[in-house]
Amino acid sequence: MAFYADPQLQLPEPGLTFRDYVLAEQRLRSDRRYEQALGYWREKVATLAPAPDLPLVCQPESISQPHFTRRDRELSVQQWSRLKELARQFAVTPSVMLLTAFSEVLALWSRQPRFTLSLPLFNRMPLHADVDDIIGDFTSLILLEVNLDGAASFIDKARAVQARLWQDIDHSVVSGVRVLRELSQARGVQQTAMPVVFNSTLSEAAPELAEFNLADALNAEHMHSITQTPQVWLDHTLLELEGRLLFNWDSIDELFPVGMIEQMFVAYNALLDRLLAPDAWSANTAQLIPLARLPVPDAAPVDSALMHELFDRQALAAPDALAVIGTQRQLSYRQLRAEARQLAARLQRMGVVPNRLVAVVMERGWEQVVATLAIQYAGGAYLPLDPALPTERLEHILQRAEASLALTQPALLQRIEWPEQVKVISVTDPVISGDAIPDQPELHAVDLTPDDLAYVIYTSGSTGMPKGVVIDHRGAVNTLLDINRRFAVGAADRVLAVSSLSFDLSVYDFFGTLAAGAAVVLLEPQQALDPAHWLGLIERHQVSLWNSVPALFGMLLEYAEGERSALPSSLRVAMLSGDWIPLTLPERAWALQPTLQLISLGGATEASIWSILYPLQQVDPNWRSIPYGKAMDHQRFYVLDDALQVRPTWVAGQLYIGGIGLAKGYWRDEALSAGSFFAHPLTGERLYRTGDLGRWLPDGNIEFLGREDTQAKVQGHRIELGEIEAALNRHPGVQSAVVRVLGEALGEKHLAGYVLKADPSLQASDFAQYLADKLPAYMVPSSFTFVQEWPLSANGKVDKKRLPEPTQAQASGPALEVEGPQEQQLVTIVQGVLKRPSIAADANLLNLGATSIDIVRISNALSGELQFRPNVAQLLAQPTLLNLLGMYRQTLADGSVVDSVRQRAAAPEQVIEDPQQRARFKADQRGRRSFNAQVPALDLARLDDPALARRFSDYRSVRQFATQPIPTAAFAGLLASLAQGQLDGEVKYQFPSAGGLYPIQSYLYVKPQRVTGVAAGAYYYDPVQHRLLRLDSDVLDPDTYDYFVNRPVFENAAFSLFFIADMAAIRPLYGERSRDFCHIEAGGMAQLLTMTAVEQGLGLCGMGSLEEQQLSALFELGPNHQLIYSMVGGLRTADEHRRTQIEAFASAADQTDDASDMEEIEI
Repeated sequence: MAFYADPQLQLPEPGLTFRDYVLAEQRLRSDRRYEQALGYWREKVATLAPAPDLPLVCQPESISQPHFTRRDRELSVQQWSRLKELARQFAVTPSVMLLTAFSEVLALWSRQPRFTLSLPLFNRMPLHADVDDIIGDFTSLILLEVNLDGAASFIDKARAVQARLWQDIDHSVVSGVRVLRELSQARGVQQTAMPVVFNSTLSEAAPELAEFNLADALNAEHMHSITQTPQVWLDHTLLELEGRLLFNWDSIDELFPVGMIEQMFVAYNALLDRLLAPDAWSANTAQLIPLARLPVPDAAPVDSALMHELFDRQALAAPDALAVIGTQRQLSYRQLRAEARQLAARLQRMGVVPNRLVAVVMERGWEQVVATLAIQYAGGAYLPLDPALPTERLEHILQRAEASLALTQPALLQRIEWPEQVKVISVTDPVISGDAIPDQPELHAVDLTPDDLAYVIYTSGSTGMPKGVVIDHRGAVNTLLDINRRFAVGAADRVLAVSSLSFDLSVYDFFGTLAAGAAVVLLEPQQALDPAHWLGLIERHQVSLWNSVPALFGMLLEYAEGERSALPSSLRVAMLSGDWIPLTLPERAWALQPTLQLISLGGATEASIWSILYPLQQVDPNWRSIPYGKAMDHQRFYVLDDALQVRPTWVAGQLYIGGIGLAKGYWRDEALSAGSFFAHPLTGERLYRTGDLGRWLPDGNIEFLGREDTQAKVQGHRIELGEIEAALNRHPGVQSAVVRVLGEALGEKHLAGYVLKADPSLQASDFAQYLADKLPAYMVPSSFTFVQEWPLSANGKVDKKRLPEPTQAQASGPALEVEGPQEQQLVTIVQGVLKRPSIAADANLLNLGATSIDIVRISNALSGELQFRPNVAQLLAQPTLLNLLGMYRQTLADGSVVDSVRQRAAAPEQVIEDPQQRARFKADQRGRRSFNAQVPALDLARLDDPALARRFSDYRSVRQFATQPIPTAAFAGLLASLAQGQLDGEVKYQFPSAGGLYPIQSYLYVKPQRVTGVAAGAYYYDPVQHRLLRLDSDVLDPDTYDYFVNRPVFENAAFSLFFIADMAAIRPLYGERSRDFCHIEAGGMAQLLTMTAVEQGLGLCGMGSLEEQQLSALFELGPNHQLIYSMVGGLRTADEHRRTQIEAFASAADQTDDASDMEEIEI
């Protein structure tokens, strides 16, 4: 300073230069002190934490010209003196106090509370007596690890930080640059810097400057300062001036979410203000930095009803409304209530009491609805189990659940290996349904409360065994009613039940739908994964609500995009949950149905289906994912850190659910329940630890960020990888095994297994089959890769990220031989969907990584390209190219598919597909011949016979039928018109036949419980004895009928009638004209039946093209049998019968004044 005041002053030269200092410091690197310090840092490097994991909106390297923004504050002399005095009392330096406060704020916004900061240190080592007289850069860098985990007080944390800092300073002879180099070598990645800096210029950081202050010496005033350092994101600098503290944050704001650094700076200032009070030093950070809480909106009052009581309200209010629309049967609310209560009474007699579990092991069908309602009417809780579960898993769950009673369907009684201790009952058993049972047991009232069990659903468990989630009525009812209120679900709605009963989305499909007075539309079991089937049901039944995982809805869109231009306008709400929603999906959906409401829902099976939702109105191009949303009524969502403190906006944390939707726990597993359900230590609120990650957004919504544990979501199913690994490790040929999830973050996932084999001879197929016998299909990895050793992380665990890509499964067997370009196109389509250059003929597509969704996509592509839609269920049963090619060839041989060459040769005119063009063609009436006016015409007298007029209404085709069973007498009366009679000793029929040969044979298929006294199955009608001969009890596949036109009528009908010619009985006399005469005979029979049906209160509808292959086995037909014509029939609906009465009344002139008739018909 003397030289500054007098530039002419002559000062003695120092005994060394800065260059001498640098060389001397380099020589120190070979002495013992430096080696000890280097050993200290090398030991630290192994576990050194990364920089603070702050939320970023872009990658730092993407910013070519960073701009730093300064935020600053000044503490007054009084404030700063107060803080320094308190620091002295608590035995920490002022710099450490500020460093700890800075770290506390960083920890709140960092994903992890343990991180490393860069601390510049003034490190002028005493290497020469004149070292203080030279000018140079004597700063060094310390990489200080801070760990603020836990609930310690501020002072305890500050003392821990100080102890670590002093220890690091003792070894600061090794610079931070060298430590970064060691870190890069140890971890195999380039580590350039720790980008968050704490830079203190306070005196205790440079004791030799304690009595010197440049600004004071120059009598200078602080006007402005700015710092900018390469590879630094946030730099906190301190400066003491005239007893005041000046500090600033310099940050690259474009790296971070808008407003986040400002929020952090405000929190830091608030913390310093709180620390002016001595008691604050003993408090926890959560008390010192209160974060803003979002207001919870008032919710509707909690309904204390039980799940089945919600249905009961609707059944009593509108008993004749349609409740269940199945492919085999439809049920009104009255019918459903009666059957459920009858079954419930039987269950009570068999010992069902509150909180007892009754298993429901069924394929899709109306029986599931009856069973679940009946169990709850009886007071019990239902346990849904997939009948496709491996025997070992089914037995384990039934035993674990103490379920000694199981409800099922007739077809499953023999198919499933039932445990001996389980009594199995078919819902359709007459003893259960009450048919012809005069002494039906009475249903007794049960003392149930909303806290009693409603259902238990088993999910994958980390212990290697599935776990049962126990849900009470209160939580489930709250969710069901919340959804119905939000989306105004009512009696006019139809909900398509896409999900399996053992998946918790089905709870809403059944009970939420019935609670609203709406109707649930059921899928055909064999077509449950066919989007063509879904779309057909949506169109036919005017489905208004869709509820599924996103992948299934994506399949529907994919099919609709390929087959037509729009989704039905009836579809007004689509609820998607259980997995990531692709960002492109909403726009695709809105392109097909612009008014569709898309709802993202989330939560957990452990919290009564859903707890959070987000109505989608648009997709922000800046979104990384669809927002998770806000908590639903009477439920709460929290984003907490490891210490269960609330996370600020933008910061990732663990998601916890609270509120009345929480499960009671896991069935008979207190330890597991205690690990997931607990009381918050501060608030006492019961919470569920989801294991998911999320963060708050500024608008109060939560963004879902995935998981960090061993759980995964595959095809909408929550899977514990540990359960699969445990099962795989029990294989005697496995030394050890791990499973990982592969796939894009927002895309489809699949499981990959890795095995260290104990038996070298075992192949991937051995492990796949082993797991298939123990786990559900969706839990079996699609690939198995064999390793010689495991790649390990620094802490000795298997590093899954370093595992190799899955081995491409190889299949041995015949080479695939294709014939023609169409078959080659089929192979190319399959390879394209599975993203494989080649596929062996007999390779199992599922083992190659294909999912059931991929199989459907293959089906969609084949339908669009080759007009060939394979049966998805058949393909899943044998998923090989060889089988698929065989199905295609068989379809070609049957004539259902016409390739392009045959099409050009046989059909020069294209069939009209466009609906409007078809309507215009029909309106043209081209079958009617027209003449010019010169042709003579003779007008005939019109008959005024009312009976003739009634034929136009009576004898028309009927396509809607009542669901009640047909009386035996009416059914017999209908068939009697085909019976053989005697006239003057001669055999006679009421319809003509060429040469009196009568080669047409009549066959019937009767649906379950649709004709009184006639069991379901296939029959031959014997016209001589007027009797039915039962041929088979199998179910007629609905695929027999045209999907979009005839199948809806069949699904509604009670029976099918087939006119099948035995060509051996006519061809010897009429040769090639035999089939023409058979058509004439069948036409006479059909007309006779149509007229007779009206007299019996029945209706009939003629069917066009059919898949005849199904009939051969069903009716035991021979090579000479040929289908000529078919009809379906059933009871006329009440509206149809009433319409016939009205038209008959209106046509009878002499009865127009009869008031009693008018009243009876209710005009």
